[in-house]
Amino acid sequence: MKSINKIILNNIKVVSETNYFRTCIGLILIFSIYGGYLSARLSYLNGFILILTDATFFVLGVLMPFLVITLCTYVYFDKNIYLIARLKTKKEYLKYLILTVFIMNLFVYFLMLIMVMIALNLFLKSGLGFQMNFELHCHNFIYLIFIIIRLFCLMEIISICNVLLCRKLNSKIIIVLNVVLYGILFGSPYLLITPVDNIFSMPLFIGNYLIITRYESFGLELFCTMIYIFILSLVNMGLFKIVKNRIGDIQL
Repeated sequence: MKSINKIILNNIKVVSETNYFRTCIGLILIFSIYGGYLSARLSYLNGFILILTDATFFVLGVLMPFLVITLCTYVYFDKNIYLIARLKTKKEYLKYLILTVFIMNLFVYFLMLIMVMIALNLFLKSGLGFQMNFELHCHNFIYLIFIIIRLFCLMEIISICNVLLCRKLNSKIIIVLNVVLYGILFGSPYLLITPVDNIFSMPLFIGNYLIITRYESFGLELFCTMIYIFILSLVNMGLFKIVKNRIGDIQL
């Protein structure tokens, strides 16, 4: 087990040294600075919330770089014959593949948050904004933590779904499907979104959880988000079982 974990960490190190990875980090940095400029007149906490829920930043500064990093991690994982040789079953193979993608994305997400904080400090802010926000029905700091966790969960769910689909579909098809999603997300802020006032009007489109959507209360938004993440997790679990049963023998 220890040897497998070391190989996985080494695999992550190899990916982090590629030009693809450096380019993605550069993209995240550029759009973090863009977000900092966009939120220049807001308070620090409100600016942070605005950046993480901005469609342009999320698509070009989060989803696109993380898609490239996920696909690179998948490719290098399959090329690591020393790791594959130690995996005895298809379930074990998928488990460690997902674990590798999860750890890689966690590392990049942490870097992204640091870059956003740096970008926020590059532009003049109107105070910290550490106060109750009655429009959001929640304290700004608590809402920011909620947004950070929600964004991370949804990003990981999308990445895991992508890597599982890579076992059955051509990577070009995966890219096309993601580009279609990006286009829909770009248009989401311009749609007339009805405020959510009860659990039965819970949004079904993932874009509603990546941008600011009006809820009757923060408690309702938290509850809807937890249900939605749970449903998406069940979908990924079902996809995991389908892929596990249908992939061929692991090739060295």
